[in-house]
Amino acid sequence: MTSYVVLNEARDAFTIVQHKYSFTKTDVRLDCPFLEGSRIVWKETDVGEIIAINGTIFSTNAKYNNFDVSSERNISTLTINRAEMEDEGIYSCHSPTGSSLSFWLHMQNPPTLSISVNGIVVNTSIDLDENTEVIVECNATGADPPVYVSLNLDDEPLTLDEQIMNNYTQTAYASSHLTVKRSHREIECIDSEQKLPMYKKTIYLNVTYKGLSVDAIAGIAMGVVVAFLVGSIGLIIFKNKELPIFAIAGIAIDVLLLAAIIELIIFKRLTFLYGEIYLMEILQQQIVSDQALDKLPKVGGDKKLLVYALFVNAIGVVVLLAGLIGLIIFKGKELLVYARTGGAIGLVIFLAGLVASFFFNDKEWLVYAIVVIGYVVAFLVGFIGLIIIKRK
Repeated sequence: MTSYVVLNEARDAFTIVQHKYSFTKTDVRLDCPFLEGSRIVWKETDVGEIIAINGTIFSTNAKYNNFDVSSERNISTLTINRAEMEDEGIYSCHSPTGSSLSFWLHMQNPPTLSISVNGIVVNTSIDLDENTEVIVECNATGADPPVYVSLNLDDEPLTLDEQIMNNYTQTAYASSHLTVKRSHREIECIDSEQKLPMYKKTIYLNVTYKGLSVDAIAGIAMGVVVAFLVGSIGLIIFKNKELPIFAIAGIAIDVLLLAAIIELIIFKRLTFLYGEIYLMEILQQQIVSDQALDKLPKVGGDKKLLVYALFVNAIGVVVLLAGLIGLIIFKGKELLVYARTGGAIGLVIFLAGLVASFFFNDKEWLVYAIVVIGYVVAFLVGFIGLIIIKRK
């Protein structure tokens, strides 16, 4: 604390007392402003010992070996390095006129702070899934007297469920419920005693956001491959009989995705069935290590998976309908209609959902909106394609 009263003013001698509080093992600074040219003397008043005169340590007492004195910009500073409980006392600076500024130094042992998440003490960092509900607790022990503690999340105060200080056991406690988000980085437990310097404990959050698992990605790829192969085989076998081609391809896609939706609702995960088997084969053959799989990007969350499943399932229906319309209206140009309409819809919806999941993970409504917009754009692209084909 710096006084704004300057010593050696042209008035009668006066004394001002300030209280200063500090934790042990920290550096304590006592600042005394003075007029240029003043000869400042520092004393430990309650024991009558002169510590320093005019910017130089004067006492030979070993007690003051950790004391320093300095002057800069008309401020004389007495520093107690790594102060201990025995350094508690009254210190004063004096000017030649008899004016003085006294500091009553109160020392206190710092608290031992700890942070626990769901009852588990965390030393440095913790891995958490996005949208997980956790209880964060801050405990302080060993402070005499005890201090209140509070919790910060990324430098912002958390709303506390409890805040307790127990003078008998010299402990303090604070707790808060938290829903983990992808943007969260650190939690701090801090003492909230305004008189003392801030003392804190920090832990870091490594947030993994839920999304498409590796087996789900493999499943999607397998589903697309299977549908493509079925359509290709149908084209070879049925040649100009386009209706069976579209029917087989559309049904294959629908069956795969319907199974995925059922699995998503019942088991809360998405593997596309075939993808699960495919992934297990990869792991058994050790083609891809577990560490490599962990580093693969994940997208979206549970709600977004349902959005993808529903809309991609709609692709199968739209593709089938496009083929039927093409067969009825445009006779021999069904394949072109299928390619332009189905391809455009599938590509735009997939890309829209994928981009939305990366950039707007915490805003489900925006993901929905972007996917719907993608669907409308794709439909217009397909519709324009139909008009162009019809005119040719």
